[in-house]
Amino acid sequence: MLSLTIPNEWTQRKINVTLIGCGGTGSLMLSELNNLSGLMNRLGGQGLNVTAFDGSFVSDANVYRQTFHAIDQGHNKAAVLINRLNQWQGTDWTAIQEHFDHTHSDILTKTDLLITAVDLPSVRYAISCCIKSKSTNSHAMWLDLGNGDTSGQVYLGRLNSHNTKDNFIPSPAELFGSQWLELMKTEVDVHSCSSEEAISKQSFGINGMLARSASSMLLFPLLRNGSIDNNGLFIDLSTMSINPLPIDPVQWQIYGYESALAPQLSA
Repeated sequence: MLSLTIPNEWTQRKINVTLIGCGGTGSLMLSELNNLSGLMNRLGGQGLNVTAFDGSFVSDANVYRQTFHAIDQGHNKAAVLINRLNQWQGTDWTAIQEHFDHTHSDILTKTDLLITAVDLPSVRYAISCCIKSKSTNSHAMWLDLGNGDTSGQVYLGRLNSHNTKDNFIPSPAELFGSQWLELMKTEVDVHSCSSEEAISKQSFGINGMLARSASSMLLFPLLRNGSIDNNGLFIDLSTMSINPLPIDPVQWQIYGYESALAPQLSA
C-alpha cells in the first residue's frame, strides 16, 4: 500500500504554514491549526508558524457562519483572527491583509504547508501559476479545501511535484486542475448580503466539517504517526457520508492525471 510520509524537517523545527483565505472554511481551519499547534507542542514537537492571507472585511453575514463576532464587523478577516490568537495563545503568527496574488509568491519558497480555503476555481488556478513560477521546497505540501452547497473535498498533495519516486503524489492543481479550468467558464463571484441568503446558498456546517476533517483525518495522523494511507476525502452532508481518497495511481486516473511512475508504484 502506498503512503504519504512526513518530511524529516517537519520533525525538527516549526512548520511554516501559509493559509490563503480566512472566510467560511479558512476561519475555521485557522482555529484547527491553533489547536493542532498546541497539541504538537505538548507532545514534544515545535508547533506551527502560520501566515494568513485575506483582503476581505467582516460583514454581518459572516457572524455565526464563520468564527467572527458582531464586534468584528468592518475589520479585516485575517487581522481579526490572527490578532485574537496572538493575544490569547501567545503565538507570533502573521496576518497579511490582502488577497494573495503573484506579488506575494516569494512566501511560497519558505512554505512547508500551503492551505487554500478559497471559493473560486480561478483563484486556485492563479495560485498554481504562482507555484510554477517559483522554486519551492521539494518536500512542501499543499492542502486544498473546497466545497459546494452541501458537499466538499479535502486533498493533501505535494506543493509542486517533481516526478521522482520519493515525490510522486500529485498536487491539487495536477489532480483537479482540469476541473478548475472547466468551472472557471461559468464562475460567478457573488457575495451574500445576509445570513439567510448565505445559508440558502450553502448548508450550515459544511465548512466546519471540512476544516475538522482536514485536521483530524489528515494533518494530525500525518504529524503523529509519520504517514497516512489516504490523502483526501469527500464529504456530503445530504447523504451523511465521508469517503476517503486512497493514495492510488488508479484513482488519480479517474481525474485525468497520468503519472509516469504509476506502473511501478502500483506493481
